[in-house]
Amino acid sequence: SLAYKLLKEEFIQELIQKELEGMLEDLEGRLRGPFCMNIEKADKIRTLGAIYLELVKQGKEVDFSRLEEMLRDSSDKIRDAATESVGAIYLELVRQGKEVDFSRLEGMMDCGEWYICEAAIEFVGAIYLEKIKQGEKIDFSPLKRKLGHWEWHVCKAAAQALTLIYLELFKQGKTTLSQLEGMLGDSDDDAHKAVIIKVLGAIYLKLIRQGEEVDIGRIEGMFENRNKKIIRLCISQALGAIYLELVKQRKGVDFSRLEEMLRDSDKDITNDDILQSTIEFVGAIYLEKIKQGEEVDIGQLKRMLENSCANVCLVAMQILTLIYLELFKQGKITLSQLEGMLEDEKGPVRYLAAQVLGASYLEKIKQGEKIDFSPLEERLEDEEEISKEIFRGEWPVDEAAAKALGPIYLELIKQGKQAYFSHLEEILEYSDGGVRKTTVQLLEVFYLEKIKQGEKIDISPLEKRLEDESWPLHEVASQALVRILEELALNNQKDLTELLTWFSGCLDTPLTTPLKGSCKDRILITPATLRIGDISLKRDRNSKVPPCVFTQSAYRILETIALSYLLKHPLILFGPTSTGKSFLINWLALVLGKKHLSYTLNPYISKTELIGGVKPEQGRWQWQDGILLRAMKEGLWLTLEEINLAPSEVIEMLNDLLITGKLIYSENGQQKVIVPHPDFRLFATANPESYAQRERLSNIFLSRFKRYYQDELTERELSEILSDLFNIPQGESLIISRFHFNLSQQAKARIIARKEKDPYIFSLRDLIRLGRRIKPLFEKQYPEKTFLKTLFKEFYSVYLARIRDEGEREALITLLDTYFGFNNKGLNLEERIQNTEGEYKSLLSSLTTTPGNKFIPQDEARINPTASQKMTLYLILSAFIQKEPLLLVGNPASGKTTLIRYLAKEKQTNLYYVNLSSETGLEELLGGYIQDKQGYWRYKQGLLPKAVKEGSWLFIDEANLSPISEYLNTLIDFGYITDEEGETIHTHPNFRLILSINPPKTHSSRDILSPALRTRFA
Repeated sequence: SLAYKLLKEEFIQELIQKELEGMLEDLEGRLRGPFCMNIEKADKIRTLGAIYLELVKQGKEVDFSRLEEMLRDSSDKIRDAATESVGAIYLELVRQGKEVDFSRLEGMMDCGEWYICEAAIEFVGAIYLEKIKQGEKIDFSPLKRKLGHWEWHVCKAAAQALTLIYLELFKQGKTTLSQLEGMLGDSDDDAHKAVIIKVLGAIYLKLIRQGEEVDIGRIEGMFENRNKKIIRLCISQALGAIYLELVKQRKGVDFSRLEEMLRDSDKDITNDDILQSTIEFVGAIYLEKIKQGEEVDIGQLKRMLENSCANVCLVAMQILTLIYLELFKQGKITLSQLEGMLEDEKGPVRYLAAQVLGASYLEKIKQGEKIDFSPLEERLEDEEEISKEIFRGEWPVDEAAAKALGPIYLELIKQGKQAYFSHLEEILEYSDGGVRKTTVQLLEVFYLEKIKQGEKIDISPLEKRLEDESWPLHEVASQALVRILEELALNNQKDLTELLTWFSGCLDTPLTTPLKGSCKDRILITPATLRIGDISLKRDRNSKVPPCVFTQSAYRILETIALSYLLKHPLILFGPTSTGKSFLINWLALVLGKKHLSYTLNPYISKTELIGGVKPEQGRWQWQDGILLRAMKEGLWLTLEEINLAPSEVIEMLNDLLITGKLIYSENGQQKVIVPHPDFRLFATANPESYAQRERLSNIFLSRFKRYYQDELTERELSEILSDLFNIPQGESLIISRFHFNLSQQAKARIIARKEKDPYIFSLRDLIRLGRRIKPLFEKQYPEKTFLKTLFKEFYSVYLARIRDEGEREALITLLDTYFGFNNKGLNLEERIQNTEGEYKSLLSSLTTTPGNKFIPQDEARINPTASQKMTLYLILSAFIQKEPLLLVGNPASGKTTLIRYLAKEKQTNLYYVNLSSETGLEELLGGYIQDKQGYWRYKQGLLPKAVKEGSWLFIDEANLSPISEYLNTLIDFGYITDEEGETIHTHPNFRLILSINPPKTHSSRDILSPALRTRFA
């Protein structure tokens, strides 16, 4: 709305319109998401309604049937939001003279929840009124019936709507004064009488202001009807306004019966609304009489400050402030007396004094007087009053003082005393939320004044509040900044027009992107589009473009994913681990502005995880959607990682979706059909069948996917990625890649690891680990010996430390030396390996961890590390510093667990321990459902989500005894996990993951970890 208001250029308005239309699709898709709470859904309905209303105001045709359907929703919060949104749209259409069937809205007036009835009555009443203004005859009896509703707020809303209708009919001459007065006497319906009282009151008031004599006895006679609250409210409002006008005209009037209504404050015949109305008018009459020089007893108003209702207290406080200010102007009360009131033992008196003093000081300062307002400033430091609410007799005097001081400081700043601006900023840092909220509002006034004067402003003090933990303060600051930015735009229309002209030319200009690689020129990204070869895709202008190196292989994969997205065809990517399959799906989703969800399958996955099932929620067993249903409803890109790890009977459930494009499933015994959100896409990845635990997928199942097979990356591609990602010179990156490729070929041919049950795997992930570690070596000049020492140390950490056979390790050190010539350049490699004590201690001190509690290892972690252990500790810490997950391989009783415990104890962080077995299920890691003492079932998160959230360490022992370790792939690649309840949990920066295994050759019962899992660990 703000953009439409400010940006008049046609091209930008078309741009905004497209953005709004995109938002419509996005929000409508989200409305279908079962994982949203009803409150969140209601917020989205209101947002969607506001967008529809804006489009309707522009004269556009809008299909809002989706919102109309929400009027029948089972959730009262959603029905309430739909009533407000649909009501506003209906009203706008009626104002435009269009035919509208608003019978559904009329039906909401009979809703069981009073606040929905109230909202419906307000809009139905406004629609009736608009139609009457347009000359239509309307039957408004449905509104009359609501006057007898059991809920006060509904009665009040109906009375207000009917009052406006009767006044319009009177204005049009369709009813006369005598007819209305007759209704007052003839009607037996007290609620209808109340409406007529309000109508007559408004008409009488207008006649009195015109100088006519009016007999108000008919309304005053209704004072006798003391037991109907709606009548008492309408009498208070009608007679209060009339009495006030008569007093202003200096005509004698007896308003004692109005005062009597204040004395009835503790009786059943009144309520808060009646009291507020009565206080407002009695106070205004008192104020007018004081201005006319009369003596008035305001004791009854003061007693209202002690009322239990916050709104009653506030109304009384506002009118008393005006009365005391008038008394001060007349000299009937002095500054010293007001300052004395600041010390009163009663909170309301101090609050009142702060408000009156602020206005009094301000008046004198404007007149040029020097005033000592320190008594008010001292109240800011009154800790006893901080963070209290105006309720139950508690009054935040510090907040009142801030409100009073703000205008004083602003006036002094206007007078050239800029030092007082720092006072406002200091108050903004005050610990009490109410004081800071008040100061934000004052700063807004100050900034707006400066803008109007053409001065430059620094709004950073307000912008800081956007990061504040207090939501009310955050909200007030947001609203203030929007108004300030709007004023800035309106005052700089010339600059804005020039900016938009420049921006218009930028729309089709390719973005400067962090893309590299030999195929980067085949990819063109503008703010609105992504072009991959001949494929053109629309993208969200606000989406990010992550760095990527596009080799020939990466480009072909991306092109395939883009085609699959464009054709809405499911895609499965086959290939060895670490060839970019998952990464490129996620990359494309980010660039296009789509939401991507990666979910790693495992041999224990069930139908419940994919489709959904009955699970406990808040003590009750309820249906909860699985990961597939969630993605289909919310329009996510879902990647099923390691699809050939899952049992065939589970993944074959996808057949119906793959064939028909929709899913038929059973929910609580009822058959349901779901058509996916338009943005939903399904992807899958699979490693070769030779990898551990991988199933062979059936040809029939595979035929329903678009399939793509990716080979191993070439030596040239590896060099290209290393060079472009880490800015390593091409010559050096080629040598490093050749060593990596040579080592990988030796591992495949079993030239190394001949005695091992499982071959070593060297993948792109190792090359990236090395690149990340050696990148600083190429960013500045180092002495050659320092450069070579560090280079060898990192090579050893990433590639050679895993080699378990000492002879093979020595041979590989020799091989490494042939590539880089370490010995020829005087480097003692054996000494370099052994001399790590000082370095491991330096790494230990620099490692950031989360302070732990009862899970910090104790006596079991007391060791005095040996020389070989210090080397191992150095390698472990090198991985931890790089935030790499760690795989420890070693014979039983070789100290793997002890070393991790030692480090956790040294860093005083929690270490959670899980020991896997062949019978371990996923609930061991993720958690499961437990029964509490009251017998209710609830979900309790396991050690993995707990460690991920709080940034602790998780040690998974005997990881090759259970295939559930494969579940960790998504966590490692994308930094999040999805638990049993569908909650997505992102990793804390201090979280560390450690797996430990015995070599498979040691125990025949140990499985071989798949290359896909092993390559993800240092």
